[in-house]
Amino acid sequence: MKFRVLSVCVPLAILGCTRKAAPVPLSEAKHDVAKPVEDTSSWRWHETTDAEFEVIRKTGTESSAVLPDNSIPTRRVQFWLDLFDSKIRKASPALLANVPRPRAKVFKSAEVNGYVNRVVVCLPLGVDVTGGAASGGTDADVVLLETDGTYTALPKDACVVTRPDAAELDKRLADLNANRSGCRITKGSGRVTLSTECQPSPNATSAARGAQVAVVSTSNIVSIFGGLITEASSEDEVVAIIAHELGHFYRSHATAPRISYDYFYSNTGDANASHNPLSSRRDHALISAFLW
Repeated sequence: MKFRVLSVCVPLAILGCTRKAAPVPLSEAKHDVAKPVEDTSSWRWHETTDAEFEVIRKTGTESSAVLPDNSIPTRRVQFWLDLFDSKIRKASPALLANVPRPRAKVFKSAEVNGYVNRVVVCLPLGVDVTGGAASGGTDADVVLLETDGTYTALPKDACVVTRPDAAELDKRLADLNANRSGCRITKGSGRVTLSTECQPSPNATSAARGAQVAVVSTSNIVSIFGGLITEASSEDEVVAIIAHELGHFYRSHATAPRISYDYFYSNTGDANASHNPLSSRRDHALISAFLW
């Protein structure tokens, strides 16, 4: 997940964000103050090994080298991660019992960026896409169930980890069905079936069936790019981004529908069209103090 420099909730990522209640559903953040996690289900996170991180890199778009863990930039980022994490765990030990501790990785890249990776978790079930063959879909090695009700066909090497946990699968499918719009997933004998409402992700190819179904977890690795460190006017700016990324990590945004964490609003085509979103006075004061 890539950070957005203009995100108004950077200083509030750890504390949570509050918004004035509205009479209609809005695409606003649903973060509660003093509740660092959405829920405590262990499957929302995956403690990522270095070998698994390399799989994520090779199947992704980032080819830059990674600095050693004992390098000065990596150690400094890890210092801040540990500081934030220790304070949050002290305040909410029960809520973070299933959350792994965050780890730092610093890319040797001039790009000004930072993000928390998602982990593709493959499950030992095949998948059928209703209507996929009729729309020209082909067989896929892996069909990844996205959180927004779409799917993405992936090669077999996209699987970072495979977990044959039937109980976890049932919980995941229930969570996906509860948060997806229209698209429904039905579990059968050795396979799952996607309803006709399930469509391929933008720029993804259509699939008729897949040898494996996959879901995502949030990695505990926080990736920071060298350009972010060198271009920042102070360490405080880097720490603000680290806090923002930890918000993604603790709230496990990789497993959540985008509407639950997106701070950017559309004024057309949805419930926001009739009025502008309003922040609480508390938010305004904190943001003003942070920015000015």
